[in-house]
Amino acid sequence: QSWNTSGPVWGSPNGCTMRLVFNNQKAPFNVTELRQAVNSALNRDQLVNLAFEGSMPKASAPFSSYGTLKAYTSQMQDVIGAAAVDKQDLRKTESLLLAKGYKKGADGKWAQPGGAPWQLTVLTPPGDALGPVLARQLQAAGIDTVFRNMQDAAYWDAVSTGNFEAAISFHCGSLYDPWQTLEHMHGKYVVAAGEKQSNIRSLTRYKNPAFDALLDKMEASRPSPQDPEYLKLVKEATRIALTDLPQLTLAEEVQVVVFNSNYWTGFPNAQDPYIAAPLPWEGFNQVVMRLKQRK
Repeated sequence: QSWNTSGPVWGSPNGCTMRLVFNNQKAPFNVTELRQAVNSALNRDQLVNLAFEGSMPKASAPFSSYGTLKAYTSQMQDVIGAAAVDKQDLRKTESLLLAKGYKKGADGKWAQPGGAPWQLTVLTPPGDALGPVLARQLQAAGIDTVFRNMQDAAYWDAVSTGNFEAAISFHCGSLYDPWQTLEHMHGKYVVAAGEKQSNIRSLTRYKNPAFDALLDKMEASRPSPQDPEYLKLVKEATRIALTDLPQLTLAEEVQVVVFNSNYWTGFPNAQDPYIAAPLPWEGFNQVVMRLKQRK
């Protein structure tokens, strides 16, 4: 028995998403329009279907579909929909790049303002499946892209010290309050180029005073999806994040945990999601207490 009774998504949400992180402190991705141009070149359906055979659901906002977060995200579809992040639009990519002085050569590849070749390097951790597909999509849009798969130590040293342009990374955020996810993009985590980040989830080096002010108000409030004022802060912060795009959410990570119900019943699943499925989590003792012997 798995979480879902039919596929291709068999697993349960674990609070994490998969993202393309931009180094917002370093050219060219210190320019919002360049980040938007890359996003418009991507096809998330194709990404998850080729990288994961459809077993991971696509995502465009940084929030997990974990049950308690749905109380917020179900009220935020107007903001997420208006951002239209999950829409491949190669004409928009072209328009954004042209407006910033980029030009496409006879070889179909974009060149930097001034004519120098533009090659984007995307760092990927061991075992990553998104990098090759993402690189091919960007190449199809004329952005000369290579992915560089690295061992863990070298990868984390590069992304934590800002020695990268863009990188595929997990983003494990909140299970119940959007603030705990959004605050990973707070400007307080920005350090000088070459210095190591204090929070391994805060890799964007993004700083926006208006965004930070909203996060500070959220932190000083009691979170509740029933509080109109708090929800207003959440929606506005999310709107900024989906406009500025310091990172691109690509997919949601799910974990497949299979239980054998031949002898025991009462395991958690999508129909009875009383606890998360991952075995190492501290709540798993609830599963043990709910099991019943099959007669």
